[in-house]
Amino acid sequence: MGLIPLNFSFNRKTALTNIVLLLFSLIICFILLEVIARILIAQQEATVPCIYQEDSMRGWALQSNLSMTANAPGGEYSNFIQTNSRGERSPEISVSGQQFLILGIGDSMTFGQGVDENQAYLRLLENGLREKGKDVAVLNAGVGGYNTKQEIDTLEYYPEDFSPDLIVLGFFTGNDVYGNLEDRFRYDIVNGCLKAKPVEGTGFKHFLRTNLKSYGFFAEKLRAVPVVSDLLMSIGLMSKKRPNVYMLSMQNPPSAEMQPAWDETERQLERAQAIAEKQGIKIIIMVIPSSFQVYDEIGKNALASYGIDKEGFEYNYPEKQLASFAEGKPNLVIVPLVEEFRKSDEKLFYEKDPHLTAAGQALAAQILEREVLKQSLS
Repeated sequence: MGLIPLNFSFNRKTALTNIVLLLFSLIICFILLEVIARILIAQQEATVPCIYQEDSMRGWALQSNLSMTANAPGGEYSNFIQTNSRGERSPEISVSGQQFLILGIGDSMTFGQGVDENQAYLRLLENGLREKGKDVAVLNAGVGGYNTKQEIDTLEYYPEDFSPDLIVLGFFTGNDVYGNLEDRFRYDIVNGCLKAKPVEGTGFKHFLRTNLKSYGFFAEKLRAVPVVSDLLMSIGLMSKKRPNVYMLSMQNPPSAEMQPAWDETERQLERAQAIAEKQGIKIIIMVIPSSFQVYDEIGKNALASYGIDKEGFEYNYPEKQLASFAEGKPNLVIVPLVEEFRKSDEKLFYEKDPHLTAAGQALAAQILEREVLKQSLS
């Protein structure tokens, strides 16, 4: 039986048409993704409170005399924000009397993002101490986005006018270590909002990151899909795998990327010791953990999504590092929260937002109150 000849005909016009249609479809899909990303980003930005003003020393500070309600993306929480004439999230109180004055500094965890002012740990501390008969006033000078440098700069500013008797520095392990490598003038203040300044750089990836909202918005979602992330990394459109920035401080030993950040953190604590020694006061450094440290399963799953093994990550490594930095510095007192947080059955963090819930703030206040009574008011 003879072979039946197969007749394959190549229609160049049809093939060209198909290629054009494919390219057109890809362009349309790309445009749709970009539009979706811009809409989602705009929705997120609409819920971010624009509460800042420029500050020549610290980069930015809270506006004074604010009164507004802020809502989290997705409606996870709603909280009322009010500031006094000095731009502190505190009542308008006199600090020139005989009261024992506690100055609280830190980032959004100390500011109390996600809770009302009377639920933030510094206000709970004040209420708890007053209930015990202590004549105290607590100023909440926490500002969202601050790194340790900016917080120590705040220390240099406040004592000139207020001479606090005790300072509480809220140190969030999630981003304070890595954040100490960041420039305090990395944002522009636009209508009260923090807008990241363009990052200098070259190359195709930098072009995409700078000009396309969809590139950065979907990057982390794509990274969680191993096949896609491996492909993007192979062609240079995605950097190598690394854990969420909130987990970097848990690396033991620190990576080459994190060691400079730890070195800078130690330098800032040396500044804090010098200021405290000069003022003759103590600084309580309350070490606020991230949810990755408190809940092992969350940390494990996060690392697994990046294809990274949990080995080499120690949940209490940041606390150990900070304790070693404070050794030999008598004016610095390290108060870690992580162990008591790990024992709690309460919901201490929001699910989608990294900040403390009202229960998390309350537990932090309880731990802090014990230390304040021990150190200064016993």
